[in-house]
Amino acid sequence: MAMLGLTMSFFAFKDAEKRATSGWYEVQINPSDPNNEASQQILELQGTPPVSDPDGCAQLNMGDRCAIHLDFASAATPKPTTVAAARSASGVTVGDDANQPL
Repeated sequence: MAMLGLTMSFFAFKDAEKRATSGWYEVQINPSDPNNEASQQILELQGTPPVSDPDGCAQLNMGDRCAIHLDFASAATPKPTTVAAARSASGVTVGDDANQPL
């Protein structure tokens, strides 16, 4: 019985890892195709990127995407794996993005 409880707790924790919190997420691009949203991987929740940072990821920079703001309709909405998947997912709103310096 204890093993069953432990196993259920493990899977509940793993399922919670797939759930998302609204906020800024790091984006990893494919260097050979940086504008392809299907290959832009959504990684970890980051917090708010700086509005202006000439040397790093910032909303005012014009280079390749490095972060994106996602809003989730509920805590039960799974976090999409790519920017393209986020744009087509129900319950997910894609907001502003941040970019690398040119």
